Amino acid sequence: MRPIYVFLVLLFAMILQATLFVQKPFNWVQPSLTVVLTVFIAYFRNQRLAMVLGLMVGLVQDVVYGTLIGMHTFSLALVGYFSGALFRVFLNRSLIMLLFMVLGMTVGYEFLNYGIATIFGRLRIDLLVVLTHAVRLMIFNGIYGLLLYPFAERWLPANEDWRLGEEQR
Repeated sequence: MRPIYVFLVLLFAMILQATLFVQKPFNWVQPSLTVVLTVFIAYFRNQRLAMVLGLMVGLVQDVVYGTLIGMHTFSLALVGYFSGALFRVFLNRSLIMLLFMVLGMTVGYEFLNYGIATIFGRLRIDLLVVLTHAVRLMIFNGIYGLLLYPFAERWLPANEDWRLGEEQR
């Protein structure tokens, strides 16, 4: 799948996350699909594409839905970068490793957003509330990661040599 289509899938996931999963009865199973898909892109493709697409979708998310420009941009770009860097360190790639990466990056993304919002005075809530939210989000992101894995394995194959801005050879 070309990078523009991957970007459109990420954009669709962001729209789905911001529209469908905030409505009842889906609001109690609200996942962070952009984080899950950014980790998948880093796993199946490469670190740079995940970072760039995370940056672009995060910027769209900040402009459209956010109150602080740059918070999700920075956080999603870091999720893409660090998950890709950690995938490169481990030679044995497996579904379990991908699942743990989704869980870890979910917590990292939530605490990074909490830290940025707290630093800039946009958020004044207790750390325990954020921890509870992050644990609940980890569970749902893990479940959605397992559900989305077969589709991602088919749509984001690792053997394609697509790079950002390149045409098919």
